[in-house]
Amino acid sequence: MKNNFSIRPMYVRKGVRIIGHCLLCVLALIMLRMIELRLARNHEALSVKRICDALFHAKLIPFRLPGDAGKVLFLKMYSFNDIYTPENIGKGRKQAGLNEMISPDEIADLYQERIAAEGNDLKKITDALGYKPVPCIGTLEDVARSLGRLIKMEDALGRTLLKITNLN
Repeated sequence: MKNNFSIRPMYVRKGVRIIGHCLLCVLALIMLRMIELRLARNHEALSVKRICDALFHAKLIPFRLPGDAGKVLFLKMYSFNDIYTPENIGKGRKQAGLNEMISPDEIADLYQERIAAEGNDLKKITDALGYKPVPCIGTLEDVARSLGRLIKMEDALGRTLLKITNLN
């Protein structure tokens, strides 16, 4: 569990919060095991790391079109924090300390390769769980229909984000 779930270190001191942290870690472990079992039923095998990476990198970004009163849309995105690493942008010049970057086209190609790999893993997971693909751009109702769940805007974004962004 220390490798995949970060049960330690715990940055909490109160006993109730330590128990809560451990409970969340155990629930995450159970959920991951359930995903693994569903994948096995579909004759797919993904490591815990690949499952976590696919779920972590998949994002839905809420936005409102200018002049479109009240209608919030969600954009399906993938976020990768390791594309702009010295290994990727320095072309082996990490030791030389040069800040030369590879071309934007090469970065775009690298991003597309990662989307293909991560998106394929995410598709395997969503298929195994019985979900429909989330549209590239859709309303909250479209997202809820894909996931087969009733979702309110407050549940999707949280009260704080709703208040900050005025997306409600």
